[in-house]
Amino acid sequence: MIKKLAAPLVGALLGGVMLPAHADFIDDSHADLTLLNRYLNQQGRDVVGSTAKAKSYRDWGQGFQFNFRSGYTDGAVGFGLDLEAFYGLKLDSGGDLNDKDHQSRYPGSMFPLDDGKSANDFSVLSPTFKMRFLQDELRVGMLNQNNPML
Repeated sequence: MIKKLAAPLVGALLGGVMLPAHADFIDDSHADLTLLNRYLNQQGRDVVGSTAKAKSYRDWGQGFQFNFRSGYTDGAVGFGLDLEAFYGLKLDSGGDLNDKDHQSRYPGSMFPLDDGKSANDFSVLSPTFKMRFLQDELRVGMLNQNNPML
């Protein structure tokens, strides 16, 4: 059932051209969902001898990261698709802990800016199209380095 549904979807994603799907495209595929909950509390310290007040920021958010890695279609040249989707949701107002009126105006450091303010939510979709010929592979799109030594 999944193979019957996935072949037309993959064909539509790869430029609207139906490619002959092979079981390896589905059977070699892998998908996972990771939930991330992160809290950042950045306490500023006043500098001795200075009149400037240090700011303290906090951010708390929930993230959802979906990763899909496909296999390749059958044939001399195989095609595949990798997809990464991320959605982040702010769980607090963040901002300056010392000044309640400015909590929504000053960004912390976990969320991107939206009109100079820390965004309440954001999302990123990163597709990577891949092509395989014998042992060679060409990837076009979002590329992540995988180095287990780092």
